[in-house]
Amino acid sequence: MMCFDSMRLTQRVFVGFRRRGQASAGLRVWALVAACGSITLAAPAVAAEAQPVATQPASGGDAAAATTQRALPKVEVGNLVHDFGEAWAGTPVKHTFTLKNVGEGPLSILQVHATCGCTLAGKFDKVVAPGAAWELPAELRTTGMHGQTRKTINVTTDDPRQRTVTFMFQGRVKTRLSIKPQPVAYFTLPSRDTVAKKTLTITNELKEPVVIKSAKSKSKSYRAELREVEKGRKYELDVITVPPIEDIAQQQIVELETDNPEFPTAQVRVYTVVRARVTIAPPLLRFGIPIQKTVRHRIEVRNTGSTLVHVTGVKTSVPGLKTEIEEIQKGVTYAVLVTLPEGAELPDAGVMVTVHTDDPEFAELIARLQPVRFPPPAVSATRPTPAASQPSTE
Repeated sequence: MMCFDSMRLTQRVFVGFRRRGQASAGLRVWALVAACGSITLAAPAVAAEAQPVATQPASGGDAAAATTQRALPKVEVGNLVHDFGEAWAGTPVKHTFTLKNVGEGPLSILQVHATCGCTLAGKFDKVVAPGAAWELPAELRTTGMHGQTRKTINVTTDDPRQRTVTFMFQGRVKTRLSIKPQPVAYFTLPSRDTVAKKTLTITNELKEPVVIKSAKSKSKSYRAELREVEKGRKYELDVITVPPIEDIAQQQIVELETDNPEFPTAQVRVYTVVRARVTIAPPLLRFGIPIQKTVRHRIEVRNTGSTLVHVTGVKTSVPGLKTEIEEIQKGVTYAVLVTLPEGAELPDAGVMVTVHTDDPEFAELIARLQPVRFPPPAVSATRPTPAASQPSTE
């Protein structure tokens, strides 16, 4: 009976291989041992074509293992800082920064960003082969600089261990002509029609004399007047605004002409900001609605003129809101506090806050509190967890 069962088993195995299309591959039953049903089947010699296997995306530890198996780049940098020692203002400093890819995969240079407009980066390769060096030609423009200087360039790579490399120019910029109190004529004016003057002192720092022959403004909004204090050594420069001032919030240049062939010209920068004598800040203040709890919003009134200005009252476009006036510096700075109570219903146009002063030119200053409606919190759509099946009691 046992031998009969073994023969039936042999038949089933043979039929199973036929159903898989492998009967012609030479399935052989090497031995049928009729010792009480003992049967031994040798492994079939199959020369069939390999079948495609659907692969599953790596997850968890498998994904991490796949990443580590990828050939990665590796950044190696010898010197990050170029110390140029000393340089004359107006003379560009040039240097080529380098790094090397010592990894097994190619290194991609994703971005090169200079943190100052005075620092320029030249052309560079976007991909660095394994074992290859990479060069970044760069230039530091020293016009207008003086004293110790540090300027940087950031290089972003795809090295997972060192995403950013920061190179630096470092050194001392010497000025042939020192300008005091600063090499910039900076104006803060109440209007475009204001006439103002800044006086700068120019001193020759070289051993040999330098004659400043002229000073000319490149903008019609300014006029330059030059006076010789000590020939070849010291000069005074007046920079005067010419209303109506057109070049607001833009840097302008007064150019100095010298008799020195090494630096025939020098520059004085001019910058103007028009700011009202009395201001309210911020003029627009946003807040979220619905109002979950009572909150106080702060607005400041500042007077930069020589005449004192006092805040005399506050009015809001929404009746019933609580307002307070705090005197920070009498006639100069005030704080206006507006309280929005919890759950307050406010118009979509917001709340207009009108501050009254005793200055006829700035009798009313207006700020606006603007509501911003926050969207309701997102509700995550989760599938209900199926109830655990209970064992049958039957």
